[in-house]
Amino acid sequence: MKVAFITWHFPPINTIAAVRTGKFARYLHRNGYDIRVITSGIGDSDRTQIIEIPHEKILHTGWIDIDRYIHPFSKDDGGNQNGNNIQALIASIGVKSRIKALRKTIAAHYNTLFFFPDRYVGWIPKAVKPSNDLLREWKPDLIFASGPPFSAFLLASYLSRKHGIPWVAEYRDRWVDDPYRDLPDWRHFTDNWLETRILRNATAIVSVSEPWVRFFEKKFNLPVTLAMNGFDPTQIGTLPVPVPKPEEPLRILHMGSIYSGKRDPSPLFHAIARSQLTPGQVRVVFFGTNIESMAPIAEKFGVSDFIDIRGRGGYEESREIQKAADILLLLQWNNSREQGNVPAKLFEYLAVRRPILGIG
Repeated sequence: MKVAFITWHFPPINTIAAVRTGKFARYLHRNGYDIRVITSGIGDSDRTQIIEIPHEKILHTGWIDIDRYIHPFSKDDGGNQNGNNIQALIASIGVKSRIKALRKTIAAHYNTLFFFPDRYVGWIPKAVKPSNDLLREWKPDLIFASGPPFSAFLLASYLSRKHGIPWVAEYRDRWVDDPYRDLPDWRHFTDNWLETRILRNATAIVSVSEPWVRFFEKKFNLPVTLAMNGFDPTQIGTLPVPVPKPEEPLRILHMGSIYSGKRDPSPLFHAIARSQLTPGQVRVVFFGTNIESMAPIAEKFGVSDFIDIRGRGGYEESREIQKAADILLLLQWNNSREQGNVPAKLFEYLAVRRPILGIG
């Protein structure tokens, strides 16, 4: 069976989504499926994950980064002297906080207007021609598209109609119904219209949790298959379980992105503040992206000295860091709309067999 697999996230990109898509492609290839992956991933700088299918089976397309060309606050990598002078002027007249708030407001409106359906929409015009050329030369039996980003669904739906090939939509997360989206009603309406229109010619849906399977069955009246996340036991290794050292602090580790205001470590910080422990006895370490918001929360509870905020590690490095932790921290949003969200990170945590502290 021939399968065209459309996904932005794919190795060597080091994202949790690319772990799933890369392993799925490997599974198909090793089980005799003739697979071609259509991807880009140009904008991702961390490219430390291993590609596990032959490189000739991957079609890398171009990408137009609309952020770079039209964002009102795009950065000039070469240095922008005018920008530096403006920043100095802002600081000198004491209105820096107001300008920062204005920038945030303008950026939010910009995202709402131009990221339709998402910031990767510039992938579509660059992917159409090479994808058409591939499907004319090598006609697959099925198109399988994994989102987010849901620009992949636009491409899959278009190719399905043009070439008469059935396509399947994989929802690793929700689109219009994602509770983490904070968009105005008009944008929710247009996205809902687009999602419904695109899914009209889909053959089936794949999702990652039982509540979401039931949700998508009801919403789209299509067959929905459950394919949960997981981990690859062959890549976990056999490192021994770390032995606690009395002279070293207990290490509580959070790995991955933070959703500010939704996935909140406040209960943990509050407990540490009341515990009469010292920073020499317990440390909370954050690795990943969007983790800067942890600093003001820690300051609020008076536990800044207990917190270490690190950058994003490579794929192999992140697994070794998790293995060495005493406790792994899993943050979920304490909200009923979160129901069914079983993050892929949980399975990586389970794989390294360390105790997990769940909040949310």
